[in-house]
Amino acid sequence: MEVRLGILEETSNQDVGVMTTALILGRTVKEAESLWRNLKKKFPQHKNPYFISRNPEALDGVNPSGKILILLPGYSQNPIVKHFEFQWLKDNAIEVIHINSE
Repeated sequence: MEVRLGILEETSNQDVGVMTTALILGRTVKEAESLWRNLKKKFPQHKNPYFISRNPEALDGVNPSGKILILLPGYSQNPIVKHFEFQWLKDNAIEVIHINSE
């Protein structure tokens, strides 16, 4: 699987001294964790990944301020994308990054 890195290069050039939390969504948590292992070197400033599960209750209490939302290939197949809580999170994150496979 190849990943387009256009937006990644822009993001990875940011100040690495600032640590932010990355909210990561894939098709499943296991798949997202696997993809993240390959991508985390492109995001050295995101030392605290939070993997979003398929359960919308997992988003209770998640504050999107100061967080980046990273959408991995297959995220649209995750049923949580249809829930209001996820839409609110997506609308209020400081940045939303789509990672596309080719």
